[in-house]
Amino acid sequence: MDAVDSAGSVVGRLAVVMGADTPIKAGRERGGRVLSVCPKGQSLAISGETRTDYAVLMIDHSVGYIAKDSVQLLNYQVVSDTNTLGQKLVQTAQTFLGVPYVWGGNTRAGIDCSGFVKAVYLVNGMDLPRFSGDQATVGYDVPHNVSVGDWTQWVPGDRMYFACHHPRIDHTAMYIGNGLFIHASVGHSNQVAIDRVDNAYYSAHLVAVRRSPQLLNEPAMPGDGAQPSFASAPPSSIDPEANQE
Repeated sequence: MDAVDSAGSVVGRLAVVMGADTPIKAGRERGGRVLSVCPKGQSLAISGETRTDYAVLMIDHSVGYIAKDSVQLLNYQVVSDTNTLGQKLVQTAQTFLGVPYVWGGNTRAGIDCSGFVKAVYLVNGMDLPRFSGDQATVGYDVPHNVSVGDWTQWVPGDRMYFACHHPRIDHTAMYIGNGLFIHASVGHSNQVAIDRVDNAYYSAHLVAVRRSPQLLNEPAMPGDGAQPSFASAPPSSIDPEANQE
């Protein structure tokens, strides 16, 4: 579980908060004060553990602690300073975890799905249109039938497009590898969060995956040739984007 902080190395493991209003606290040397209160569904980077708690990497690079029984570990490793463009996109996207979902938002104070994907790409030198339907016209088509395993052909940074409530595209996300994607969603207590590609709702509404030309020679994530393993409940078919538009 301990992290190794060097170029391109693992610095933590991804986890999801399972309960509402879950506190992250400082260590005893800092008085054990509450550093943050997490909503259910918030994603965290876990860098170590004690007997009762997991160590959480905070946005200011400090470490907080959360009770082990409050989170679920995912089969996904957080890495630092990687050299591939796809992983740089993933690193950028992960810095938005927990940012509130705000329809029409463009900043870390509040952002919507297409604004999020556009912002992540822009930080890495690639400009996309503002709206998800227009973004879907950019890049190469990638097979997108999750039920037959097309996701094993995806690479980190591929963009996913959904028609959740209309015949047209109305939601977008970015693949981060190992069967997971990140998006600004009205689910997960209205914030940027991570979901599974085999989520019944999202896989049923996925209508396109696009790969930007800059990602054409990018490698897939190790382990992307097999079904991901999760110790969680079956994928939900409940509409998490009910208030998307």
